[in-house]
Amino acid sequence: MFVCFIFFFFFIKKKKKKKKKKKKIRVGLTLKKIDNEKIDYILRDYRYLNVPEQVTKGKPYLILTLYRNHQSLKQICDITQTKNSTVRRYIELYENNERPIKFFVGQALNVEFMCGMFAAIKASKPI
Repeated sequence: MFVCFIFFFFFIKKKKKKKKKKKKIRVGLTLKKIDNEKIDYILRDYRYLNVPEQVTKGKPYLILTLYRNHQSLKQICDITQTKNSTVRRYIELYENNERPIKFFVGQALNVEFMCGMFAAIKASKPI
């Protein structure tokens, strides 16, 4: 009986599938106070997520990071478990921004301004 339990335990253990970690930028960075170091730092992907589908705060950050890392629309929707229309909206806000970085200095960020700020930073300093 004991041997069966050990065999069963190890069999179950091996079945667990490792999830691939996803990169993400830090949530909450703005341009309220601006300097060149901060602009370089804002879009760096230095955080990792084990369960990106559980992210609630900062989901636009994750979506834009995945988009910038060349994930398809379907992949982004699957990873974040977000509606196609929402993901498409964030990407359109990012792609259609024509405002310079100076516009976003001192602004409180809503989703539209955040997507625009990322696009303005990306346009001025390709990472």
